[in-house]
Amino acid sequence: MSEESAVRVLIADDHPLMVGGLRQAVLAAAPGAKIAVAHDFDSMVAGLDASPDTDLVLLDLTMPGVRGFSGLLFLRSERPSLPVIVVSGNEDRAVIRHCLEFGAAGFIPKTNSLDTMREAIAQVLDGGRWTPSDFDPVAARSAELLQNELDRFEALLSDLLEISRFDAGAVQLTDFTSPVRGSVTV
Repeated sequence: MSEESAVRVLIADDHPLMVGGLRQAVLAAAPGAKIAVAHDFDSMVAGLDASPDTDLVLLDLTMPGVRGFSGLLFLRSERPSLPVIVVSGNEDRAVIRHCLEFGAAGFIPKTNSLDTMREAIAQVLDGGRWTPSDFDPVAARSAELLQNELDRFEALLSDLLEISRFDAGAVQLTDFTSPVRGSVTV
């Protein structure tokens, strides 16, 4: 692979062991790749400015200078055609789903093997998307909606329990389905 046709990858992660593993996975997926490393948000931006023809970014959601999805949102707004794979230790299904909704081309849990990381990187470099094999975006959204409803129900139930704790002589609730009946004593 010539210098000009070499795949250019920016690894944006602050953990040296993770950077080493990602470097191995990139070189296995794209032998001869040119790899740059950024250990924080500012160095990621500087690296992209220095190499505007970068082909792929491997992004850690929790490196210094990044909060939540801010690094991913920045990349999507500033470089919308640049594929980004989020590499994270957080395997929460809602996080994976949000990353994909915010434009990530893939999501690699840091617990994956080097071979799986290589496969994911190759698939995205070939123009595809990659998520863990056990990730189902529809199920993830359904689970999140269900959890939201359960949280709302729990809050409502807590409010009802709080109401029922009032002094029985002050307020008497007899039927939750009809207007409150009872008496208020002063």
